[in-house]
Amino acid sequence: MKDPHRNVGRAIVISIAACVVIYTLVGFAVASNLSLAEIIETRDYSLAAAARPALGDYGVWFTVAIAMMATAGGILASIFAVSRMLAMLTEMKLVPHSHFGMPGTIQKHTLVYTVVLGLILTAFLIFPALRLWGSSSTWSWILPFTGACFGICGQM
Repeated sequence: MKDPHRNVGRAIVISIAACVVIYTLVGFAVASNLSLAEIIETRDYSLAAAARPALGDYGVWFTVAIAMMATAGGILASIFAVSRMLAMLTEMKLVPHSHFGMPGTIQKHTLVYTVVLGLILTAFLIFPALRLWGSSSTWSWILPFTGACFGICGQM
């Protein structure tokens, strides 16, 4: 990459600007397809409900599927970023490390630690706080996270 100091910063700014534009357009699309009362009524799935007038039930399912994939992507990105940072801190001797009899590099170990800690925190902190187990937003977060965690552990 030519001039990474300049280009990485530029790429970050362009990415943030693109996200702001996309979120603004999505918010405008929801607000133009649903009334305020409908947005309040469908607060957990208002984006999917806004797709219904234009695309019908297929639009709702498509929107839910895309939201689940986006959630899974965000979870995977966070898991790998945190485990890589933890591996870096471990190599700098800032974080203690134990192999627990696992083969592989420190980065693979920290990946497993991150996933296991995420599952434990989810089980004990997030699950008891969820009141609406039937909510689509609840399941759109739980299913991709659990699948991502088991998929990562299965690759180890």
